[in-house]
Amino acid sequence: MSGRESLLIPLLLAASTLGVAAAQSSAKNEIVPFGHVNGLVPGRSTYRNVIDKMGLPAPAEDADSGDDSMMRYPNRGITIVLATGTRGPATRVQAISVEAPFDGRSPEGLHIGQPKELALRIIRQSWHIHSDLEDSVLVSKTPDDDFAFQAWFEGAKLIKMQLTMQR
Repeated sequence: MSGRESLLIPLLLAASTLGVAAAQSSAKNEIVPFGHVNGLVPGRSTYRNVIDKMGLPAPAEDADSGDDSMMRYPNRGITIVLATGTRGPATRVQAISVEAPFDGRSPEGLHIGQPKELALRIIRQSWHIHSDLEDSVLVSKTPDDDFAFQAWFEGAKLIKMQLTMQR
């Protein structure tokens, strides 16, 4: 092997490693109403699944309260609520909410920061609104289902979306 070839192999390995790291860091965020947020499903995913997929959450703001049911990822704009007040590997996810800086979109086109009128049009065309309040809507797949998706508005913008366990 020539000197040139012996230098080429480490360079190719380094480029390959950088490509994998870049692909992981550029993974797209996604919210699928009545489905998942980045692959985490309320009612099915567990505390262990969250840690495996997202790592450890930010320290709790109210750590002295003893309630550790909230897992916050502020740099990602994701908050996860566990079904009980005690974290354990099998504790189920009850709800997942997203807000800025979450940059994912639903397959229907919903996203944080979207104009309220457009978001409401998408919601009305896709699902059933149970409750249309001034600053939020409770949504279900059909009129006979319990609501399992909620969207909040501030002013004329969509600021938060939340998936909850379906019964």
